[in-house]
Amino acid sequence: MSEKKVQWYMGNMLAKFDVERAAWTSVQAPTDFNHAEFLLTPDEFPSLDGEQARWLGTVELVIKGSEGDTVHIYTPEMEKSVEADEEKIRVTYSENTKVPGIRIVEEYLRSDDGIRWDISVENTGNDDVELERLGIPLLMNQFFRGDDQFKYEQCVLRHTCLCHENSWIYWEKSSGEAPLLILKTMDDTALDCFETEHRFAEHTGVEGAFEGLYTVYVYHEPMPDHRFENLEICTLKAGQTIQKSFMIGMQQSREECVQWLVRNGGFYLESVPGMVLPYGKRAELTIYSKTKPSIKSDYAEDMAEEVEGKAGTWKAYLTLNGYGRRGLAVTVDGHLSRLTFFGIENPGEIYAEQTDFIIKNQFETDDTDPCYHALLMWDMDVKHRINSRCNPHGPDWFAGGSDEIGLVTGLFLSEWNAYHPKEEQVRVLQEYCHDFIEQRLTEQPGWRVHRMVPWFVMFEPWNGRGADDVWRAFNYVHVINTYYNMYRISRIYHRDWLDAPHVWIYKAYEYAKAMFSYWMFPDGIGATEIGNMGEFVLATEIVGALKDQNCRKEADELQEIITEKARFFAGKTYPYGSEMAYDSTAYEAVYGYGKAIMDERVMEKTMEVSLANRGWQPEWYLYMTDLRGGGDSHWNVSYMTQLGAYPIYDWVLEQRHYQVDLMKALYGAYLAGFAIYNSGGYWSDEPENQGATAWIFHGVNGLFTGKDRDGAPVYKGIVAMSGEGCLGFFGALKIAASMVYQEDGQQKALGGQLFEKEGGYVLKPDDGLNMRFFDTCRDFAVKLEQDTLESIETLENGWMIRIKNDTDVSHTLRMEVRSGIGEEYQIITEKGYQTQKIEREWAWIEVELLPGTQSVEILQ
Repeated sequence: MSEKKVQWYMGNMLAKFDVERAAWTSVQAPTDFNHAEFLLTPDEFPSLDGEQARWLGTVELVIKGSEGDTVHIYTPEMEKSVEADEEKIRVTYSENTKVPGIRIVEEYLRSDDGIRWDISVENTGNDDVELERLGIPLLMNQFFRGDDQFKYEQCVLRHTCLCHENSWIYWEKSSGEAPLLILKTMDDTALDCFETEHRFAEHTGVEGAFEGLYTVYVYHEPMPDHRFENLEICTLKAGQTIQKSFMIGMQQSREECVQWLVRNGGFYLESVPGMVLPYGKRAELTIYSKTKPSIKSDYAEDMAEEVEGKAGTWKAYLTLNGYGRRGLAVTVDGHLSRLTFFGIENPGEIYAEQTDFIIKNQFETDDTDPCYHALLMWDMDVKHRINSRCNPHGPDWFAGGSDEIGLVTGLFLSEWNAYHPKEEQVRVLQEYCHDFIEQRLTEQPGWRVHRMVPWFVMFEPWNGRGADDVWRAFNYVHVINTYYNMYRISRIYHRDWLDAPHVWIYKAYEYAKAMFSYWMFPDGIGATEIGNMGEFVLATEIVGALKDQNCRKEADELQEIITEKARFFAGKTYPYGSEMAYDSTAYEAVYGYGKAIMDERVMEKTMEVSLANRGWQPEWYLYMTDLRGGGDSHWNVSYMTQLGAYPIYDWVLEQRHYQVDLMKALYGAYLAGFAIYNSGGYWSDEPENQGATAWIFHGVNGLFTGKDRDGAPVYKGIVAMSGEGCLGFFGALKIAASMVYQEDGQQKALGGQLFEKEGGYVLKPDDGLNMRFFDTCRDFAVKLEQDTLESIETLENGWMIRIKNDTDVSHTLRMEVRSGIGEEYQIITEKGYQTQKIEREWAWIEVELLPGTQSVEILQ
């Protein structure tokens, strides 16, 4: 220990305290090979130093005196004295002319579990004062800069659980590698809100992705825009001292973090199937705490059942019988925490209502509009689709029919109809493809997809690059996927007015070839070296469809392109980059390219970074939702919540890595993405908005309703335009499944209702798609190409599958089946039986399906 630096080793944490700054300026793990620094440091960012410094240990105060005068001050502005040794550090801030009568003492105590941090505020004056704010700035290393290794092994993601008392926050490397830094409130210290200060991002002088200074508040005056609830100030009487406390530790895993929370008087609540729950769906709650907790729902109609269990692990059940935010109070040892769940409609209802809403409200029918027959964005505020005549909240390209807000509505609609086609919707899709994408958005020759309609309006053209206005690879991917879906629809939905399968898949190929032929943003590598949202379909499915239609030359040509890109990713240690400094939008695409060449390193690492990108804290908009470079304060519940979960789905179910925690994460993510949908009219009760979806939630908005700084309408914190929302629902359809697993000696299910019987069970899928089933206990799985799984029942020597014919005519049903026991199986239907070899890999089975519901038995 030097006079200016104090170093404390505590388990796996090395923390360095700067005596001159009276703050912690380094927190690392000695065992971390990459030496990740969890804090931003004054050595790297001297521009953030001085009296305006916010290094860890800084305290923010807003004090209102007896005369009504208000003072806003940070501890670096105050005179201080420091006493430090190997076990304790004491910092005393004496009163000064700016805050007369206020004395602050910070004390740090070293222990095996980490650092205990006590903050005492004393009113030494003769008059009472109001402490309007007591804030703790957290200037951590969530500033994504440098190369890929730095971003994934040095930068950390914050995951926040502000739930009043027993609040906690953890930081984890974006690679998912250990260690994790965790902070929690102690005793009666409570956190209920936060604020971000963007000027810190602007003053660093370094390019990258950074949300700025993030501050949590023990006390905060009520906000005029009512963003956050339960805010309070503290009246500090003359001579009175208050103390607020925190604990900071470092752990090697999520499991160790839970144990650490419990040891330090806190708790962890796990909800299965998630924090976003369908109406009437009974969730199993596991609460880890030393003593028995009590729970109480905020709404009388919600059912919170009695807590049972034993010390350390407690069980309870919760059923939401309403929509939107639904509070649950959890009390442990007299300390109250408030957790928030979210009620949604059943996913199947959401799919059906949203697709019907799209064709009735978002299909442009005015033939004088430049985007005639486009599927445009819906605005809940004006209760109208955004088009050339109605665009009050955004730039011209909002009405241009392209980018995510213009292309993903058709993508989702086509994905849904590839499973459950409806004539009215398929007709709309064909007109959308013919009249808008081909006749208005695409430039021929060359299959060039423009930024919007009219052309050359959005941004500056990339002059001289041969890609003016057609340089966005994402747009091509959305079009390719839509045309691939039209191929899928036409294979199972035979109508004389619908183009043939080979027509659709050949056009998908032409768009794919175009994407790889032109200069793509950024730097010309957007198609060849960056993963684009939804591109896993191009990597893994399009070639097979071309071969199905005897387009061998085209299939070989595309396969060569795919293999080259897959090998590029395989050659990188960190292949997950997007066009942003840090983003989650490339994960599923990179995973798909890894799968294309069965590179398990790429697949596993991409799954791990997708998982690390998501939080496991029990908060509706943060549990298993994705984060962007800006942190968890905004852009929450984005489309990558569901689409970006594809690597988890494929790794755990398709690739047979049957880990229960991954299955729970997968299904929690699947449900979480539906929170943006207007379930039960929660976001808007206007009749015109029933069936609509919103765009994105911003945590920093809280409950705010009004216009955000960009002029967009915000209802209860969510951006009330459909935006990119349907890209998430497209992803949801790709990962929708029911699954059976075993935990604590019991058979359990996700995405279905499980009814146990002697020697097995009957499962009724209710994931909303009801076409994929995985039994991870018996290593058996089935996927339908069309129609609906009604139930799956175990038999003594096989399975009985009840399938509902979605049409009114007999047709050939194709389904994929796999079994861990490779042998001959008898396939028995009402039309007879057949014998077929079923092995560990998927085998296609074709049976004649009569109208109505019938059974298919698969017997060993």
